[in-house]
Amino acid sequence: MGIRNRFLIIGGLFFLPFFLTAQNRAIDSLKTVLTKYKADSSYVNTLDTLSYLLCRNGYYDSAISYVGKALTLANEINYKKGIGVSYCDFGQNYIGQCKYKDALGYFQKALSIAMEVQDKKTIANVYLDIGVIYEDQGDYAGALEYYFKALKIWGKSNYKILVSDCYNNIGIIYNEQHNYEEALKNYDLSLSIILILHDSLRLGDAYFAIGDVFLGKGQDSMALVNMKRAIKIGVKQKDKLLESYAFKEMGLILNRLGKYDSALYYFNESQKLKREMHDKQGEAVNLLNIAKIYINKKEFANSTKYLDSSLTLSRSIGDKKNIMLIYDAFTRLDSSTGNYVAVLGHYKMYNVYRDSLTNEESVRKIEGEKMRYENEKKMQADSVQLAVKQELQKVEQEKKDARQRIVRNVFIGGFGFALLFASVFFFQRKRIAKEKDVSDNLLLNILPSETAEELKSTGESKARNYELVTVMFTDFKNFTGHAENMTPEELVNEINYCYKEFDRIIARHNVEKIKTMGDGYMAAGGVPRGNITNPKDTVASALEIQNFMENMKTDREKQNKPYFEVRIGIHSGPVVAGIVGIKKFAYDIWGDTVNIAARMESSGEAGKVNISGATYELVKEKFNCTYRGKVLAKNKGEIDMYFVES
Repeated sequence: MGIRNRFLIIGGLFFLPFFLTAQNRAIDSLKTVLTKYKADSSYVNTLDTLSYLLCRNGYYDSAISYVGKALTLANEINYKKGIGVSYCDFGQNYIGQCKYKDALGYFQKALSIAMEVQDKKTIANVYLDIGVIYEDQGDYAGALEYYFKALKIWGKSNYKILVSDCYNNIGIIYNEQHNYEEALKNYDLSLSIILILHDSLRLGDAYFAIGDVFLGKGQDSMALVNMKRAIKIGVKQKDKLLESYAFKEMGLILNRLGKYDSALYYFNESQKLKREMHDKQGEAVNLLNIAKIYINKKEFANSTKYLDSSLTLSRSIGDKKNIMLIYDAFTRLDSSTGNYVAVLGHYKMYNVYRDSLTNEESVRKIEGEKMRYENEKKMQADSVQLAVKQELQKVEQEKKDARQRIVRNVFIGGFGFALLFASVFFFQRKRIAKEKDVSDNLLLNILPSETAEELKSTGESKARNYELVTVMFTDFKNFTGHAENMTPEELVNEINYCYKEFDRIIARHNVEKIKTMGDGYMAAGGVPRGNITNPKDTVASALEIQNFMENMKTDREKQNKPYFEVRIGIHSGPVVAGIVGIKKFAYDIWGDTVNIAARMESSGEAGKVNISGATYELVKEKFNCTYRGKVLAKNKGEIDMYFVES
């Protein structure tokens, strides 16, 4: 588990304040207690707590041995609460080993017992742990559902630190989905509890998590403040895990700020700790990050050396995701050095690993959904069995009363149960249908409709070649200068206002939005549904965007407010299009056509639509264009360029 997940597994609660402050000492003390055997509930609790501690430290075999003894004794003395906790501990051990199906089986047993004896603490524990499983399987909706169930129970108890853990887990889900405002809201709630309780073990992780959100939002100054706090606590607590991750994040922030030497320092500090911890995966990631800095510094020999080292290490541990990213970096390096022969080879390997990961993720998601369905079905069945059991106990108790009263109660109880079952059935069916609509709408908001349907029906979407696609890039002139004179909220609102209108314009012209990159906007005509009108469609949408920005400029000048001016570049040619990513799907396009379109934008002028000679030949009958001559484009040589006038 990563730095942000180390408190996801919450085990036995009997000695919680003690073992969170001195785990190794706690393990030794508990083993001493166990030398004085006594067949009672306290002994069961001690075995369960020792199992949790061993599980937390990765000693799964020993942990399972102790929880097995706890379960045996709890059954012998009919200690129902202890039986439920033991089942829960079994499940937590299997989570640690990523054996999710086994873990769910034990959590189902734990929940059934805990509901029978109304052990709310164990019920909440089980909900939280089931949420962890769904999160690890990429089922964020299922994870949130169970986290909120746990929070509802713990929110009414005195276990404030567990409430903090719930908020932390919920924050992680929102952060993974780039819903940064909700992530921050939940991280702040978690942090407020941690500060009140002076829990130094969690405080550093909390600052790290908050810093990670600001890093995702692009608010580098706030990200730096929180990462520095995390590092300070990590050093003080001698928490190598926290230090190693916080150092790495500092490197990422400083690299983005262009402070390459400082970024190298932090990546190297993280690397030292990763080696001490024998974290080869972490070492490989750091080597890749260092290589990227050397690319930025144009020290290509150093970059090659570190990419080779990262690739060797990643292959040794079978880290396909990092290997894919390494080949992507090699492609960037090759383009920077003009080695276009190598670009093709490295780009091919990037696609091989990307497709492999996409297929594996699809299989994992299918298995995860199947597991969730089976788990919920089993839990519903357990709930029905429990209701039946309780009803039978009630009937048995009332046998002492008159037979007429027994018959009447059985009839009423049976009718009520049937009504309850029917209500649950129709409620579940309605809830599932509603959730399906939500997930379908979300998918259509992320992917083109054709791609979304293919993904839903087959579990994957294959990359496709397109012979003619017209790619458009837009970029705001002097964006950094304007940004310095605006608050973050004003800046985001301004960009959002522009991009929303861009979205409406290209939709009217049958052009597909591909992605945004800060102040850059990318769209393409002719994908995912091929057509022959895409050059004209894309140029028409570009002119409309340019007209919108000119009108906006006029309004802002009248109000004496800052405004953006936009450069637009367009090129037509063949591309490859498809889905990338293993956790958050993204539709993207690749090929030299994309690179040349980007050069059209950077070689253009504010207030102008700059097109290549290739696009001009396809639209010259429809638009008035002014020839600019052959213009030098970075890494592409001289290219015929035209300004579209109308």
